[in-house]
Amino acid sequence: MSTNTIQQLEQIFLKVSSPQTNVRQEGEQQLASLRFQQGYPLQLMTMVSTESAQPIFKVQAAIELKNLIKTEWKPNARQSRMHQQDRIQIKTNILSLMCSLPFGNLQNLISETVCIIGEHDFYKDWTNLVSDMVIKINTNDFNRIRGVLRTADSIFRKYREQMLDEDIVDEIKHILESWTQPMLQIFLAIIKQISAQGNNRDLITNFFECLLLLAEIFLSLNFLDLPEFFEDHLAQFMQGFAQILQYNNSNLETSPHDDAPDLLTKTKTTILECINLFMQKYQDEIDPFVPDLTSIIWNLLKNAPLTQKYDHMGSKAIEFITLLAASFKRHQFFADSSKMHDVCENIVIPNITLREVDEEMFAYDPIEYIRRDIEGSDTDTRRRSVHELIRKIRINYEQEITQALQQKVSQLLQTGRWQDKDAAFFIISALTVVSQTRQKGVREVNKGVNIEQFFSQSVLPELQAPN
Repeated sequence: MSTNTIQQLEQIFLKVSSPQTNVRQEGEQQLASLRFQQGYPLQLMTMVSTESAQPIFKVQAAIELKNLIKTEWKPNARQSRMHQQDRIQIKTNILSLMCSLPFGNLQNLISETVCIIGEHDFYKDWTNLVSDMVIKINTNDFNRIRGVLRTADSIFRKYREQMLDEDIVDEIKHILESWTQPMLQIFLAIIKQISAQGNNRDLITNFFECLLLLAEIFLSLNFLDLPEFFEDHLAQFMQGFAQILQYNNSNLETSPHDDAPDLLTKTKTTILECINLFMQKYQDEIDPFVPDLTSIIWNLLKNAPLTQKYDHMGSKAIEFITLLAASFKRHQFFADSSKMHDVCENIVIPNITLREVDEEMFAYDPIEYIRRDIEGSDTDTRRRSVHELIRKIRINYEQEITQALQQKVSQLLQTGRWQDKDAAFFIISALTVVSQTRQKGVREVNKGVNIEQFFSQSVLPELQAPN
């Protein structure tokens, strides 16, 4: 693209951003006149990659390109107003463009554009996409690796929402043929370096951004079925996952007052999702690793702060313990009376007790609080996860869990704190209901719980109290 062409586009983008209505409308009309001219998408791509172009105009060009492809990259090329030659050139060059850009908003926009094209064309009309991505990640440049992994993650996520059929099997097989070995090599290379590079904030951040994306890709590619490659190399992945779950680094942490999870916490949460997937679908394959993972996740859950930042990670860790309780092979973990006490003392009580943030939600948005806590539409809350944990333990150890938790209920009711009373009511609710239906309600109750006595002694006085 000539310098004059870049300058012309910059002038148009400047008009489009103008606060003056007549100037902005003129710019929009000029863009509309260019939009379906042959070569226009390629001009936008060139502008994005041109060093002399101003950053704000490069971002505008990337947004214009993304929006153009979003509206015009239709499954049937005949329905699109985009020229076929432009479509070919875009697919040929857009991955290289993305890898050439620095990490940040601009690279993200181009990555999103690649994913939009991939939604329509991958893989039968874009058979070289995965092989091209493999070529791009064969580098020590983590800016490039991270960009490719983000693109791969976005493209592969669709397998979490689809049914397994012949077309999907062929598609995943196509990916596995060239993607999995380089993916494993990157994963192992980063795992090997995280301990040695912990003091280098920028590098360790790059590593964990890549690890998070690798874990997301691992989850997507194993979601529908267990590919042979991952079964053969499961030990390497699980050992790496175990190392990350035990890893701590202040360089990856955000402020304690920040409610959003930090990078390390998000990575651990996704790894827990991967492990839980295998506990649900591939028990025989993950079984050799369960004892070590149980110890690691147990300690992670017990030591994780009870702040909002760690809620999602905490609920996924509780989900693992729940799956352990439901496992035919591993539920004996709870047969030890000391372990049952540990569950009640260190998992159940801390994770169902209302916190200040929960009280604030009830005060400012009571409908949302009730929706999450009572209706159970959000099963990722700590309280809902604990409810499911109690239910699963009760299947094999009803007498033991009932006795242990009823002792806790008695202790909670004696404190006089309304938060402890709420926790006691929650425990009794989780313990009592054995089966229920939406239409007819509770069908079977736990005979070890005297619900009538509990209601008359603990609930009714609260309802009749004048205050």
